[in-house]
Amino acid sequence: MSGKPPPGASVPRDRERAPHPLLERAYRSLEASDPRSQLVALRLLGRVPGCDPVRLVGPLKSPHAPVRLASVWALRDRTGRVVEEALLRALADGDYRVRALAAESLARGGGRAAQAAFSLSLSDPSAEVRIPVAWSLLQAGDPRGSATLDGLLKDPDPLIRRGTLATLAGYDDPRLAPWLVQGLSDPVDRVRREAVLGLGRLAPPGVDALLRPYLADPGERVRIAASVVAGQRRDRAAVKLLLDRYPLEPTGARPAFLVALGRIGDSRALPTLLHATEDPASWVVVAAVHALGELRSRKAIPRVRELLASPVRSVRGAAAEAIGRLNSRQDLPRLVKLLSDPETWVRHEASVGLGFLGSPRAAAPLRARLSDADPEVRLAAIWALGRVGDARSHPRLVALLEEAVKSYTETLGLAETLPEESTGSSVLAEREGALRLRGDAPQLLLDTLLLALAREGGRSPAGEAERLREALRKALASLVPGDADRPVLLPRMERIPRSQVPTRRALGEGWNDAGGRRGVPGAGRR
Repeated sequence: MSGKPPPGASVPRDRERAPHPLLERAYRSLEASDPRSQLVALRLLGRVPGCDPVRLVGPLKSPHAPVRLASVWALRDRTGRVVEEALLRALADGDYRVRALAAESLARGGGRAAQAAFSLSLSDPSAEVRIPVAWSLLQAGDPRGSATLDGLLKDPDPLIRRGTLATLAGYDDPRLAPWLVQGLSDPVDRVRREAVLGLGRLAPPGVDALLRPYLADPGERVRIAASVVAGQRRDRAAVKLLLDRYPLEPTGARPAFLVALGRIGDSRALPTLLHATEDPASWVVVAAVHALGELRSRKAIPRVRELLASPVRSVRGAAAEAIGRLNSRQDLPRLVKLLSDPETWVRHEASVGLGFLGSPRAAAPLRARLSDADPEVRLAAIWALGRVGDARSHPRLVALLEEAVKSYTETLGLAETLPEESTGSSVLAEREGALRLRGDAPQLLLDTLLLALAREGGRSPAGEAERLREALRKALASLVPGDADRPVLLPRMERIPRSQVPTRRALGEGWNDAGGRRGVPGAGRR
């Protein structure tokens, strides 16, 4: 598109300044006929607060539903008549996902456009469209909101009831807790599971006592969800219940109970966790070893050390990370040896374990892993070097940062898309009533390099520290407007509290960690 914007369109303040070259490429891609190019461009432009909303409206005419959905997503937080008119037109789209996102976007904006969205969407045949409108009405004190939610939770289709609870939990609004509590009595276990997880997320007063009985729910999925919440909330009052229930659980549910016991960190769990490392199911052993690492009892070291030689790769890898968390420095040579293991996962976990140990003696072998054939191993080595400290790795880390920025530029900033969980998530991620091993998305490479170099800058002499910060600032200058001010995406082994996660720009300016010092020399060592 070109020329003057239509009346009522919002015009960014920086329109007259030279646009970022990536934005120009994205605008050109919007005009292409290739839907994939349009999708990539919209995902980039949707993150940029100052881009021209008029140019984001055109893809709403695309015959491809994913492109139309991406167009609504890019418009969702923008204002102006053109935006409102486009979103109102999207309420008539043939794809329910487009209508749902348009309704939610208009509802958040308020005003007459929101009222029009309410009128059109409350009678929409798709529950996914009615849910966000009901939430917005509830916020406004309109009784139609409560009535709509009540109706959705009485729908005969359990998929609608389940989807309603999952969506409500995502709003992080404590006023929605009564509907989640209502879901606890649903006859279908998948619905009760969503209610348990949602209440754990909203955390209304008394939620721990409310959910403990669900550790003994007839539904396995519900018991797993209740144990996940107990672990996340470090509910010590749930420890006895978890220990009593564990022997009664089938093999598929046991890992969730073990991980919860590790997260809570109560020493009463040690005998059960040690016994679980003898389980014939390898996934139970992995969960037990991970939990022992979280528990940080040195009494667990001998057993975990034995498992470093396990023939099962997942067990061997879990033991390598746990040894690091247990701060067993005498096992450093064993972890270094595992850096040459033929299995990728083991090399990855050995790198992580060495990062937790934080010993300078690990620097040279970790530096060698920067050339590993597997990208996840390289990422883990970068993270570990940032914790260990290694001046000799600086040139290589800076070169890798330049390569990551080049990749960012070539992919319009989408080489580092947000993963499912980006902050401090466990090696064991709960999904649909099961636990699975989880690695680190390669998209995190850019932020992991920024984090490692910021930590190196904090422990380096003044001249070298300034050189590293200059490399960080140069990298940040290549990002599109707004991306430099986003919080970094943390690899799952990082333990920075959510409230203290720095922005990318903060890393480039000399990050002051919670300890109040520049950089993080050996931060997080256990």
